[in-house]
Amino acid sequence: MTLNYSEFYLKEIVLQTVENVKSYVTSKQLKVKLKFEPDDFMIEADAAKLKQILYNLLSNAVKFTGTGGQIEIYVYKREDVAEFIVRDNGIGIAEQDQKKVFVEFEQVDSSYTREYEGTGLGLPLVKKMVEMHGGYVYFKKCFR
Repeated sequence: MTLNYSEFYLKEIVLQTVENVKSYVTSKQLKVKLKFEPDDFMIEADAAKLKQILYNLLSNAVKFTGTGGQIEIYVYKREDVAEFIVRDNGIGIAEQDQKKVFVEFEQVDSSYTREYEGTGLGLPLVKKMVEMHGGYVYFKKCFR
């Protein structure tokens, strides 16, 4: 994979990606909360790969969040980098399985996740594309 850098408004890419999963969000009656700080700023990155990163993260959030749940997307400008936080109130991942989420072809094995087919490549691709941009991605279990 190679990167094709361009400069663009980050908010536009995020909103386009949210629109791409809108039918899934609507069918599951999910609430999506968006927050940008600052409200709008430019970034230089590979727009197509950034869309794929966000799409993979949002697809997983939608897939594993039950009907009526909530997904939150926070985007912060931190000096010359962007920080993305995607949170949901879905099924969660057991502590012993958390390291598996970024390993190719690995899937967390539970009866609930086995209801949903997948290759186990979505999050490993996210990790690869984020690292290609000089960033990092991690999983953090949050309690509310």
